[in-house]
Amino acid sequence: MKSSNIDIERGSDRTPDRGFDRRSLYTKDLIKGSFLELLKTHSFTSISVTALAEKAGIGRNTFYRHFSNTFEVLEASIDDALTEIFTVFTFVGLGTEGNFKSYVAPFCEYVINTNRYRLLFTDPDLSSIVIGRTIAYNDRIFARSLEAAGLTPKQAEAVLRLQAAGMLEVCTTYANAKDEEKAEVISALELL
Repeated sequence: MKSSNIDIERGSDRTPDRGFDRRSLYTKDLIKGSFLELLKTHSFTSISVTALAEKAGIGRNTFYRHFSNTFEVLEASIDDALTEIFTVFTFVGLGTEGNFKSYVAPFCEYVINTNRYRLLFTDPDLSSIVIGRTIAYNDRIFARSLEAAGLTPKQAEAVLRLQAAGMLEVCTTYANAKDEEKAEVISALELL
């Protein structure tokens, strides 16, 4: 489906003659922000497209122009969080060793101290989805070092899945710990 100036295919932010359409990017960000707000008071499975569109102040048709369902919004929100986290890490030089250990403590601290994405990484109901997205995002970062250790791609994926699950568990433990216990959680990570 195309109009004369704007490509309105689902998920597209491009226009034929102007590059990225700021309105489309704004609307997607509005939907994702509203989704994260709803997650504070609702479980993921209880968030409907109607409720999300209402929270965002848009119509359902506008929602469907950008996303097929709330699952796509969840995935896009996780991808945004991972992009933000690893962009910050790259900028400040964290995790440059390219191994899992170098990312865990900074990742958990960033997630917990950034309220915007905290629920995505600490809600047990979302963990399998977050693990899948984290693996897909980090595959290019860690796969080379795992394969260099003599693992097959299938074995490397299994290790990544285990590491991502462990990282989410640490984030949840850290998020629920009292202030005096948080230092213990971080020092336990240093034993890895």
